[in-house]
Parts: sequence; C-alpha cells; structure tokens
Amino acid sequence: MPFALLVERWSASYLGFVPELPGCQFEATILDGLVEIAPEIVAAHLDWLCRHGLQAPACGTIEVRVSELREALPGGRGPCFAADRLAPSAQAIDETLRVGEAALAELVALYRLALPAWQAASAPPAGWSPDEILHHVAELDIWYASRLSRDGRLKVDLPTDPVAAVRVAGRAFASIVRLMPIEQRGAVFEHDGEEWTLAKALRRRTGHLREHAAQLGVWIPEGW
Repeated sequence: MPFALLVERWSASYLGFVPELPGCQFEATILDGLVEIAPEIVAAHLDWLCRHGLQAPACGTIEVRVSELREALPGGRGPCFAADRLAPSAQAIDETLRVGEAALAELVALYRLALPAWQAASAPPAGWSPDEILHHVAELDIWYASRLSRDGRLKVDLPTDPVAAVRVAGRAFASIVRLMPIEQRGAVFEHDGEEWTLAKALRRRTGHLREHAAQLGVWIPEGW
C-alpha cells in the first residue's frame, strides 16, 4: 500500500507531507522532484522513528503517491486538505504527540551541542542563533495551539530560558490537543482567512519541529 502524499503548492516550491508519518515534511522546487525524493525522505523518517523508539510501519519497497494537491493561499496561509477535515482518533493523536515530544527532545539535545560551539566561534555564521531558534519553536507551538480556539488567542508566559520555553510551550500545545472535546476534533476554525482543524494543526506543528533540527545542526562543527 503506497504512502499518501499531501502537497501544498507555494509560489516557488512544493511542500509535501505524509499524513501517515507525522513530522515527515519535505520540499522541492518542482512537483516531479518532490515525488522523486519522497521514498528516500520516507525511509529516513522511518529510521528516525526507530532510533527514537517510536512506532514505525513495516514496509518493503517504499512507494509514495500524491493524494491531494492544494494551492497555498495569499499571505503565507496554508491550505486545508480533505484529509485535514477528518477527526483524528485518540490513538493517532497520541502517536503524533509522541513524535512531537521526540522532536522537541532532539532539538534540546542539538541546542546543547550547538550553543557552546556557536559561542566559541570567532565569527558565528549568519542567521538565527541557537537561542533564537528555540524561542521561535516555542512561540510557534503556542501559535499552533491558538489556531484551535474560536478567538485565536492563547496566553502563555514563556520563560526566558530557551530550553524551558520550548518545554512549557510543548506542554501547552499537548494540553490543548488532549483536552479538546471529541465532538470538536473535526471542527474547522477560521483565523485571518485560513482554515484550521486539529489534524492540520498537528500536521503543521510536527513538521515544523522536525524542520528545525537541521537548522540547529549546522551550528555544530565536526568533532563537537
């Protein structure tokens, strides 16, 4: 059975998600290129799941097929797929949150390696510092959680310490998701002209967490 691939078409790229594998997100400049690299990305994600002690489906030859292709909306707003409108089961929610917890733990571990290397560099590379990356992740976790409310607001006081901030934000996101009533798991929330559902928030949030591991990794020189 091939893996389904949800594809967002942006102005200069295609962004793919494999809904069966939370956190499996990847990008290419053309659709054919996205489909071509999909099996390799899926294989790497399955390996990542196994290395983190998470459940991974057994499969032989990996096949990935586009199941939905949607245009991104103006203003940096992502589409809501038909798959996003399906209420996730309690098991799917738990599995996705566990992937998120593992991704956050990985970010913290990478941060602890990246920070001293960045501070010791005579000329730190351009871009966000490790502190800024973690604070960004924490702020986005709160933002994703806020998409699941009618008024789009969620007040959480984040600590100044980056590691504490991502942990507080991660717990806040998980709490909002776990406390959502069963009858609202398929509900659609509209904010700034963009539709959100529980499945979409889980999809986008978990992909975002995995995205920043590579960004932190570039700060770690060989030998650290």
